[in-house]
Amino acid sequence: MRAAALLLAAALCACSAERKLEPLPPADRIVITQYGKPEPGGELTDAQAVQRAWTLANALRQTAWAAEKVEHSSCGTVVLTFRAQGKPVGYLAIDGERFFTNAPDGEVVQPANPARMDEFLALLPRWYERSKCVG
Repeated sequence: MRAAALLLAAALCACSAERKLEPLPPADRIVITQYGKPEPGGELTDAQAVQRAWTLANALRQTAWAAEKVEHSSCGTVVLTFRAQGKPVGYLAIDGERFFTNAPDGEVVQPANPARMDEFLALLPRWYERSKCVG
């Protein structure tokens, strides 16, 4: 009986670690950066591009996210910072394996599935090039 109660408690604990997030508020501009590089790598200001990125971010925010200690790579992590009237309202980032976003209590992470990763990368301007890790 005690073992069953412990298993139930462990299952409940694991479920509460993953959660869905509130949607991002509407944005009018998206700044593209790479983790570890302070200067912007570009912007999305076209209303259709901003809407596509916002829709992707909010679709992902409705899936399961986990709070984990994340070590970001200094090469290749692309960050889309959503801005409204000049102020940041949230972000969505990818490092090739995982998505990251903001939550009320810090950063959360989830594995990047190939279709969503392609959708994210398709948002980037054609001229934009991610840093590649060497070695």
